[in-house]
Amino acid sequence: MELEQKDGAPRFVKYLGYPANYGLVPRSVLLKSKGGDGDPLDVIVLGPALPTGTIVKCRPIGVLTLVDNGELDDKIILAPVNSVFGSIKGIEELDKKFPGVTGILQTWFTSYKGYGKDGKLQLSSKGFKSRSAAIKIIGDAILDYEMSVTTDADRRALDEKGNPFLYR
Repeated sequence: MELEQKDGAPRFVKYLGYPANYGLVPRSVLLKSKGGDGDPLDVIVLGPALPTGTIVKCRPIGVLTLVDNGELDDKIILAPVNSVFGSIKGIEELDKKFPGVTGILQTWFTSYKGYGKDGKLQLSSKGFKSRSAAIKIIGDAILDYEMSVTTDADRRALDEKGNPFLYR
């Protein structure tokens, strides 16, 4: 993995620290041809701070759907299976058991880039999607990567329905 670049230098966020762990789904892409940003699928991992590069087995909870300069920029919300969030099965349950978390995430992610030249926030939110939507987005992003980036020799095995193997 490499640092995100902006204008030839590592990109640093000049805002309050991230409200959760932030990362990506390896071997995934949100294709520009499908309205995405062309980058790997972003994830928000709930819980205490983890060292950079940590790989964590997580369960999808839902999706924070953002639009960044006209491009879809979904953030998959994940719960580490061995954490206080590990039993959460969806956005509604997250709101019920941990009030305010979704509001904090939505406020932070729509605000951290600041205002554009038009005086409006650069990011806008279309709200949250369900756990099943998160699972579909993850599967589609992995499959899109496999079909658009890898060669036949490098492709993962697919299950009998043509899907890449994923944790449930």
